[in-house]
Amino acid sequence: MTITSTKQARHKPAPKKRSNPIETKEDKDQILIIDSEPEPSSDGPEWFYFWYKVPGQPKNANSKSKSINCLEHQVSWVKEAYENNTLLEKGTHFIGKYIDTPDGKCSRRYRYVLKDDWYIDEPVEADDDPPMWYAAGREIPPVVESHDDDQDSEPITDSHALNALDWYQVWRTCLSSVNIKPTEEQIVEAMRSFVLEGAP
Repeated sequence: MTITSTKQARHKPAPKKRSNPIETKEDKDQILIIDSEPEPSSDGPEWFYFWYKVPGQPKNANSKSKSINCLEHQVSWVKEAYENNTLLEKGTHFIGKYIDTPDGKCSRRYRYVLKDDWYIDEPVEADDDPPMWYAAGREIPPVVESHDDDQDSEPITDSHALNALDWYQVWRTCLSSVNIKPTEEQIVEAMRSFVLEGAP
């Protein structure tokens, strides 16, 4: 007598591949839109963060996994991009990378970070009034080293002399900006060339 079985051998099903949560998140986050203004981040004193969302999704509910870090000098660009609904493209505007946090180099966190190219050049405010040779009438009083208090100095109104003084002032400003102190001979020679030859 032969015993036969109709049951087939059972094999364990192949395990499902697990995906890396960072890779899965990055696949979805190729094009994003800014969802809030930047605020200071707990990642360090130089970092700010702002929320983002995938276009077409409802407003982000401040999910910790949906923020992009930026530096302080980029905050004005982010605010402008937020107001204009600028789309951010991964690789062009932001990248994913590990950053050091206040706990030291051993404490690193993976963050989306706005690339360094995205900022607004802020105009530098002039602290001083414009130089005297920009003033109306372009009248510059002469430098008098006389100790005679009875002598009143008259403003220079000759256009050739004013031009020479303008170039002398520019020359002195350039020298002082690189911390060069000219000798008396160099000053005399510079004034002579500005008076005789005009602009360099």
